[in-house]
Amino acid sequence: MTLLIRNSLQAGLKVKIYYPDYVSGETGVILTQEVERDGSATGYWLVQVLETDIVVALLPEECAPLA
Repeated sequence: MTLLIRNSLQAGLKVKIYYPDYVSGETGVILTQEVERDGSATGYWLVQVLETDIVVALLPEECAPLA
């Protein structure tokens, strides 16, 4: 199932955040995939928590796309 979630994430998608605890249960929007200086993907996605100035870096398992 992780593979399905990983492939379904993309910029602009709204997600339910599961972790970290201080934003768990909140809705966020995916901004972009996090990349290293050499351009390789880290596996994390940068997600802005809606209606806040908080941006978190999440693994695909730490959020789920909203329908």
